[in-house]
Amino acid sequence: MPGLGGCEVQAMLRQLKPITVHASGEVVGPADHGRVMTLAEYRAARGTPGCKYELIDGALVVSPNPVPNHEYWVQFVHRQIRRYLSRQNITGGFVSTGSEIEISGRAAPTRPSPDIAAYLDFPKPPPASWDDVVPVLVVEVISNRRAAKDTVRNRHLYWQVRGLREYWIIDPETAALEPTLIALRRRRGAETWDERVVPFGRSYRSGALPGLSINLKQKTKE
Repeated sequence: MPGLGGCEVQAMLRQLKPITVHASGEVVGPADHGRVMTLAEYRAARGTPGCKYELIDGALVVSPNPVPNHEYWVQFVHRQIRRYLSRQNITGGFVSTGSEIEISGRAAPTRPSPDIAAYLDFPKPPPASWDDVVPVLVVEVISNRRAAKDTVRNRHLYWQVRGLREYWIIDPETAALEPTLIALRRRRGAETWDERVVPFGRSYRSGALPGLSINLKQKTKE
């Protein structure tokens, strides 16, 4: 299939197979996309390299690892937030590129893994589970091979997380070096996100992290 990676091909083929539940602790891969799993089985499983794994409504979601441009913008925004937390000297400030978010109230366990999650009350010592902490801000960078996950699915999932105040979507797909920032902010009493589209080169002032102004054109220093 021209234009599709091995992970995507295997995931598509997986749709033709019946979904079964296997013993926990095994190695999972692209062929397991869509497989029903308990939270314990998901936590015990080991994923083969080359893909990202999430548990959404009790089913394993396997998506291809992002391209380098995706990682560039993840690290760019991560540095901005990390420098902000250090500059503000916020007790309990923490930023992660490997967290999970518990989405409660779903029919089955749901644990999306955002590209970036920022916390203001991260405990010390760190908790045993990501379920014990809630970020105030999550960030996803769109990848052309899994764009719907960030723009549609996660828009609804993150809205269900009480305490999560902002969701940023970085979109480099139309212009790799000049991405757009879509800032979704929770307003008191609102029933959905307040959305603002910020063109490349414009600054956006965060509501979740007071004093943080982000501009994707601005160069950061370590």
